[in-house]
Amino acid sequence: IGQHTEWIGDMRHDFVAVAMPTSKGTVGASIVYLSQSRIEGRDEDRRKTSSFTAYDAAATISYSMSLNRDLKFGSNVKIIEQKIADETAMGMGMDLGILYNTESVFGMLPQGMSLGMTVQNLGPQMRFISEGYNLPLTACMGIGYKVCDFAGLAMDIKRKIYEKKTEISFGTEYNPVIPMSLRVGYMKYIGGESGISVSELKGIGGGVGFKVLNFSTDYAFTPYGDLGNAHLISFSSKF
Repeated sequence: IGQHTEWIGDMRHDFVAVAMPTSKGTVGASIVYLSQSRIEGRDEDRRKTSSFTAYDAAATISYSMSLNRDLKFGSNVKIIEQKIADETAMGMGMDLGILYNTESVFGMLPQGMSLGMTVQNLGPQMRFISEGYNLPLTACMGIGYKVCDFAGLAMDIKRKIYEKKTEISFGTEYNPVIPMSLRVGYMKYIGGESGISVSELKGIGGGVGFKVLNFSTDYAFTPYGDLGNAHLISFSSKF
């Protein structure tokens, strides 16, 4: 799978990944790269200096396995690099997650429902020169429901532990014809120690996807209010 995002503030997000099933589970590898246009430098007196670049990058090894017919477990181990001008920070992090679906059982939960939980960015502090800072530790919980063969609903809640902020997302997907998927969603940030809204997003994001044989492509548009809009394009293939 490959993905490119024209994000807010002249930032770009690129992602490439590959996964391979084995008899013991699925193994994967990925690289993610977040960059932006050159930044104008200033000295302590606010005078212009030479411009510089900044980026974040991570190389990840992933593994997932089925614990039983309905319960799956997955993990990521990643090496992280951050660079600002001539200064570089290196670190390591881990993600853990579980996924439970009800497609094959009957009980308190309806068939077609999936529940997921993850903890992202577990790891020690990173350090620029002598200044240490925490990885963005995040706890996530999501739920999905397949309404029928051509429509589904989803909700996702993310809690950023150190920032004390919460992100809530709602979305739906509709398949009017077999190769096409139409998607729409809404996202809101709630946080701060007082619990008030810290960012009112202007509008609802949406997207479209196409799948032909083993190839698929997706486009998504996400508004970020006064910060601008984000455009995402991804391609994936199964062999």
